[in-house]
Amino acid sequence: MKAIAVIESQVEDNAITLNGKFETKLTFLGSSCPASVKPGDRVSSFSVSTGTGDEIVAVKIAHWQQRGKSGNWDENHFLLQFSPMWIELDKAFVPRPDRLGQIVPDIGLSVRIGDEFFLSPLLVSDYHREERLAKLRERYRMVSVADANLLCRFIASKATAEEVKAAAAELAVQTVDVPALRKKLEEAEQRMKELKEENLLLSAENRLLDERICETQRQLSDDSYLTSWISPVVGKLRFKRQKH
Repeated sequence: MKAIAVIESQVEDNAITLNGKFETKLTFLGSSCPASVKPGDRVSSFSVSTGTGDEIVAVKIAHWQQRGKSGNWDENHFLLQFSPMWIELDKAFVPRPDRLGQIVPDIGLSVRIGDEFFLSPLLVSDYHREERLAKLRERYRMVSVADANLLCRFIASKATAEEVKAAAAELAVQTVDVPALRKKLEEAEQRMKELKEENLLLSAENRLLDERICETQRQLSDDSYLTSWISPVVGKLRFKRQKH
């Protein structure tokens, strides 16, 4: 589907307004220049300033598709290129080979720098998106970036790779990996439980060993007492036998 089928534009006073046709809803994903909305906002229309030179805006559209007596919401994603006087709605945007970027459905905006993929934050976080993102992380080197607009600026050659990497490094310092932390905590609790059970078993074995030592000591003490009582008697008997 082409963007022009569901989006119409209006250019005026160094700003472009995008409107959804036929009750189409627009979700703003990011832009290389200032916008009237923030990433994640779902609206009927929004505006972006045209800035200087070619710019990029990322948008997800949801439009109602009637099929017989029923229908459903179809979703499409577009990276749109625009300049002070026009916006391209009829052709797909082709990025430069050193500025590769795309919209990953249900995940967000992604750019590639070297062997790493830099992702914008999840717009909607739920189990299925988290699971899909986890599977992607197993296959690719993926790094999160807090600012989706920065990724758009990178695609539009308005930001450098170093700026993207620096933003990712800053987010990594600020962000706590809650699922990983929870997993480590559960592993630590399980290990503590195992150690406690091992300690209880060891204590029981120690008590049994102490009881055996005490019993042996009692037996030795009894034997010693018996020996001390018998020895004089045996001595006297030997003496009498010698006299006879």
